[in-house]
Order: sequence, then C-alpha cells, then structure tokens
Amino acid sequence: MYGIPDWTPPPEYELTIHGGWGQEFRDSWFVVFVPDTPSAPHTALLAIEDEPNTWDAFWTYDPDTVREINRYIEREL
Repeated sequence: MYGIPDWTPPPEYELTIHGGWGQEFRDSWFVVFVPDTPSAPHTALLAIEDEPNTWDAFWTYDPDTVREINRYIEREL
C-alpha cells in the first residue's frame, strides 16, 4: 500500500506500507498488476491530480508499459 502515512491499518490487514509526504504520494494514485506468468494479462491505472479534484488518468494493458510503471514505483516510491 502506497500513500501519505496518515493512517495505521489494523494488524489483520497484513499490508506492507510505503508512505511518504512527497508530491508523488500526494498527487497521484495507481493500480498495477504484473502477473507471475509473463504471457498473462498486465494491467495498470495511473492517475495524476492536475488541480484540486481534477485528475488525468489512463489505463494500459500493454505489458511493456505496465512493467515500466511498476519499475518506476519500485525505484522511486
């Protein structure tokens, strides 16, 4: 789970938390699925807040793009 660290989940949620106060934590959200099997469907949604309550977002099912988004999240967040 990625986000601003302003909430502590109950222990039964069994989550790994990645928190930060930087702009990417405050102004974006995403859902990324990279399957264990490379030939299986890949999916990502990336949303960026352009102004308060106004989001620019896109879905992608392109495996290369999904893996690129996932690598960025792993490296930068």
